[in-house]
Amino acid sequence: MAEKADDEATMNLWVQRFPVIDWTPELLSVYPEKTATMVRISGLILVFDNWIAEIGYGLMEIPFPEGTPTKYFGWAKPEWTFVHTFMNGFHESIWAFVKKIDQQKSADGEASNLETLYMSTTEPDLSYEDAGRKITKRNLARREALGRVQSAIDAGYFLEAIAFEEAVISNCLYLYCLAKGIHKKETSLYIMLDAVLRKLGKDHGDYSMFDALNSWRRDRNHALHNFVIARSDDLLKSTNTFAMRSEKTAKNGLSLAKEVCSWYEREAPGFLTTSWPADRPLTH
Repeated sequence: MAEKADDEATMNLWVQRFPVIDWTPELLSVYPEKTATMVRISGLILVFDNWIAEIGYGLMEIPFPEGTPTKYFGWAKPEWTFVHTFMNGFHESIWAFVKKIDQQKSADGEASNLETLYMSTTEPDLSYEDAGRKITKRNLARREALGRVQSAIDAGYFLEAIAFEEAVISNCLYLYCLAKGIHKKETSLYIMLDAVLRKLGKDHGDYSMFDALNSWRRDRNHALHNFVIARSDDLLKSTNTFAMRSEKTAKNGLSLAKEVCSWYEREAPGFLTTSWPADRPLTH
């Protein structure tokens, strides 16, 4: 771990020792110095795979399978069911914890570390640093667009607000579909929404949000495309109706756009695959 730390202060932050307050002689073999070592998650994430691999390939002196891809606990024999169950559970838990922390970073407007890593490994010639800057600029652009939506609504420019809302929502859906392998080149809001709804299924927790978004899409179509005056003596009535519907659609759209952005920020850290493929054996 010391090799990973930039300086001694970082190492002292990652690894700290505390006295065992309720120490008894029975704990001598576990805490011979009457102190416990705490390793923070920020340091553990960098070394846990090496530590666990060392248990088998180092302490147990199990030969390392040269040239063969293996899990960091690949030294465990197939019949060691408890070890495999525990380690797979540990693997899922630690990455779920990391993703939860990363989601908060994304919600604060910063670039998600995991989305940055995903983008830098899937886009040719894009470094990790450049990917981070690209995501930060995108997040800022979304927030600026939502600010312009609110300004447009306040000024009564409801169609402008709806157009910005669609742009923000479509951007989130497009990047999600791209990451999940759904309609990689499709930018139609209708097709992307349909694909996401079918992928999630009605029992998914986010289904109701996307169902509401689909209803808003139809209202948006009416506001942007279906304002037709049939007779001149209906002009005032039609204009008033159009204005009320457009205002309602714009305000609903702002709420949904914010909700979709929050949803994307929760989902983006999961674009990077951290789970073992289900069809792979538990050992090498």
